[in-house]
Amino acid sequence: MFREQKFISNEIKSIMRKDNLIPLFLYTGIYNYHAVDSHLVTLKQYLKSHIDKKKTVKESYNILVECLENINHHGLSFKTEDDSDSIYGYLIFASEPNRYSVWAGNFVAANDFLKLKDSLDEIINTNNEELKSLYRQKLGNNDLSEKQGMGIGLIDIVLKSKEPIAYVAKQIDDDTYFFSLEITIQK
Repeated sequence: MFREQKFISNEIKSIMRKDNLIPLFLYTGIYNYHAVDSHLVTLKQYLKSHIDKKKTVKESYNILVECLENINHHGLSFKTEDDSDSIYGYLIFASEPNRYSVWAGNFVAANDFLKLKDSLDEIINTNNEELKSLYRQKLGNNDLSEKQGMGIGLIDIVLKSKEPIAYVAKQIDDDTYFFSLEITIQK
């Protein structure tokens, strides 16, 4: 448990070193239904009270929802001291001079990472019209399981941000990767 938390702490420290970055929301820790639900309420209130443009509030909130859901649904579980399963990750929403930035990261199983990487590489290299078509196609496929649907949330993030997204993957061991996204939202 502490190994995972220490790794995440170091990831956050490297993000916070950026010049002109003002963190507006930062959560690191265990992700579950209650944590996600609580964060969504807090984020919605915060965004509405601190961002003037309704369109930016809506896009930011939708992106943050997808990030939280992706961590909760696709993160790798670890056994804690009380023998429960816990998913560890982080979410940061920050203001920079001309944009807002979102960073989200969590551990993923190696076999899930390969699918995620393939899906993300495809999404990043696809134009918006093709992405919209792919999104509709995936939504229309009723046979999607929770794990197979990984691309839908990522497509939604790319379409809402209107900016290229970046990802970094670090191999922790043979079975585990740490996956993080950086998403830009124009002010």
